[in-house]
Amino acid sequence: MSDEKCGTGAAVGNWREASKCLRGCQESRAPYRGVTRKENAHLICPRGKGKLSRDNFHKREPLTVTSSPRPCEIHLRQVNEVPVLDVSGPLLLGESVDLFQSQIQQLLAQGFRSIGVNLAEVTKMDSSGMGALVRAYTSVKRNGGNLHAFAPSKQVRQMLKMVRLDTVLSLFDDEAAALAQF
Repeated sequence: MSDEKCGTGAAVGNWREASKCLRGCQESRAPYRGVTRKENAHLICPRGKGKLSRDNFHKREPLTVTSSPRPCEIHLRQVNEVPVLDVSGPLLLGESVDLFQSQIQQLLAQGFRSIGVNLAEVTKMDSSGMGALVRAYTSVKRNGGNLHAFAPSKQVRQMLKMVRLDTVLSLFDDEAAALAQF
């Protein structure tokens, strides 16, 4: 087995060497966990018989690395001169957080000081998403404005409460209550 090669040409002699190859492969430039793409086709057992796992090195289906969730979508609307960002989907590390932060910065650059953020459709949020909310809140506050987040799902509200961000952010149950405070 030591003379076999993985898809990138690295010699694979045992599980430890194979896993190093998977983690260190420069061809795909994708993380070990992450995206299913044609360029990741080499992430299969060197003998082509299954997933690389410590227990059954040659018995399973080809390794398919699950893709990260779709990025969130952000729609901008205006209610009584106040821009409202309707965020839907997961607010997670990567493209979603970058998109959210760029929308906030664009609104601040356009001169808006009061911004509403609708969290009703946010399905998941990680620490990066929470950090993006805090950065947005502090950016708006530094510019002399207010950011009101409203209608978070039960899961998102619990996460914000767990890290006590519900006491820092202006968090409201519904849109009417949030917009009435501007």
